[in-house]
Amino acid sequence: MNQKTMRLFLCLCGILSLLTACQPAVQGESLPSSGISQGISEETFQPTPSRLPSPTGEETTPELFLASRTEEELLLFVDAAWAAVGGPGMERSFASPADISSEGLLSFFFRTTDEQAFYREETEAGKVSQRYYCIPLEAVTSQLDRYFDEYTFCLEDTNWAEEYDRDKQQFISRSFIGWGDSVVWKIDTVRGEEKNIFIAANQLDPTDPEKLLATGTLQLFFDNQEIRFLSFHYQPC
Repeated sequence: MNQKTMRLFLCLCGILSLLTACQPAVQGESLPSSGISQGISEETFQPTPSRLPSPTGEETTPELFLASRTEEELLLFVDAAWAAVGGPGMERSFASPADISSEGLLSFFFRTTDEQAFYREETEAGKVSQRYYCIPLEAVTSQLDRYFDEYTFCLEDTNWAEEYDRDKQQFISRSFIGWGDSVVWKIDTVRGEEKNIFIAANQLDPTDPEKLLATGTLQLFFDNQEIRFLSFHYQPC
């Protein structure tokens, strides 16, 4: 193989690698990214329960779902939407899931998934030497598929890209957090309309609960099998 042919071959390999690492994620596609993480044992991903309330099957209308849920449960949806848009440098609203950045989608995953399923420890001489979370990429895309349509997720566009093991399609995180811990929400209004749920919540000043900072309005699709995020509008006061 001459040098010109070799250069062309390597160029094509690089292009194929980039196309594989960053593409739309729709209906369960698993999107590998780049980077290297060490010491990850090979495991099979098992779906884990979501932190968000799910329809029971008996709640056949949005109105029945809303009537059977507490304010704290409904605020979990607002909190999840904020996790996807509320971080530094993020847009504060999304008109559709396609507007959410990969960093925001990963923040949503952290905020809505049970972390214990991914917790790992390494021990030395009977003592814990390292604590970390081992996260299959399939766990992320499975959770996103559950709640979003027409989104695009690319791990290379997040802060976890360097921790990704392409061969095992999983990455390491030293923490399991999404944006939202310091934000206080209070329900303003809720309503159901055909197959939609609308939740408006006020963001309160954590140092002065009587002071409103903004209002977030979330639209969800609902049927008796699933709930999906459609849009979130954030309006500062």
